[in-house]
Amino acid sequence: MIRLCWSPDGESILFSSRRENKKQSEIFPVKLDGTALQKVATDKKLSLVGPSISPDGRYLVVAAYGNAPEASILLIDLSNQNRTVLAHGIQAEPSILWDKH
Repeated sequence: MIRLCWSPDGESILFSSRRENKKQSEIFPVKLDGTALQKVATDKKLSLVGPSISPDGRYLVVAAYGNAPEASILLIDLSNQNRTVLAHGIQAEPSILWDKH
């Protein structure tokens, strides 16, 4: 299943893909006219899927899969790529929604 999310400004859609002949999925936004495709999150060992961007556009939450069938939930600061693990051992691909309050 492909999980997409809108950018907070409604100008782009974020998705995960194995572009560039990689083994791991990475996160990309693309403008609605198909331009400005650029990688915003990647990992050499983990596939990143199910992106959800914060209402202010500063953070991205993803499910991260390695060799185990369980996922971890990562919070990625898009300004510096710093990551915080929010949860380990998730048995199903999570659907993450932000609360706007």
